[in-house]
Amino acid sequence: MRSFVLAGAVLIACLIVVSHTCAADQSTLPTITCAGIQSLVAKNKGKVVLLHFWATWCPPCAEEFPALVQVYTAYKTRGLEVIAVSLNDVSEMQDVMRLVHAQKPSFPLYIAGTVKETFYRSIDKRWSSGVPLTMMYDKTGTLRYFHDGARTYAQFDRDVQSLLQ
Repeated sequence: MRSFVLAGAVLIACLIVVSHTCAADQSTLPTITCAGIQSLVAKNKGKVVLLHFWATWCPPCAEEFPALVQVYTAYKTRGLEVIAVSLNDVSEMQDVMRLVHAQKPSFPLYIAGTVKETFYRSIDKRWSSGVPLTMMYDKTGTLRYFHDGARTYAQFDRDVQSLLQ
């Protein structure tokens, strides 16, 4: 009986890993709420979390996306988790997936379930709804960086390194 329970737990864990690592192979992204985002950040205590909000209609977002992929690739084995949330309308999923297929990120990707003003304020009161927005949490789950605007790889790299130490 214990072996069946263990096998079931292993199967579920594998499915979770596969669902998070194959975003580039999907045709849609799961929707997420503010509470879901907060839960993901909390579940990743012990890791540095880079929470990123973006949209396909935002040229700076598209320009910096390769840097997100690059920084995640460089630091995922050292404890970095990237969570990217698209602020596109669900009706724009085809545009979102076009960018995802082109960039091939291996970090978790979501689309916001709503883009009402209350969503932005519930994420952080300082957020004026502009994108891109990057929030970085240390290993204890404390917000350390709030960057409203585009970032370069060098800027992501500097912040990640300071939080991994």
